[in-house]
Amino acid sequence: MHILYSSFPSKKSAKDMALALVKKKLAACASFFRAESVFFWKNRLCDENEWILEAKASRPKAAMEFVKRNHPYSLPMIYSVRPDFIEGKCDKWVKHP
Repeated sequence: MHILYSSFPSKKSAKDMALALVKKKLAACASFFRAESVFFWKNRLCDENEWILEAKASRPKAAMEFVKRNHPYSLPMIYSVRPDFIEGKCDKWVKHP
């Protein structure tokens, strides 16, 4: 299992992506939550509210490609992490939702 993360400009865009990933079985489940982000973009310091998507995926490359193709940002930050340990039944469920 991999956990895929990406930030979105609105709750709707994060929820739409979560629903699409789960419906397409690219993720077993997905959560999204509000975050405050500080970053430089085009030589400007930005301080904005964003929504973070967290998706549990067994096919991270396919999930990442889908997010990249359908993301509202022109340069989305998309990454995945692989936990060192996952409870066995949960890992099995993610692989076969």
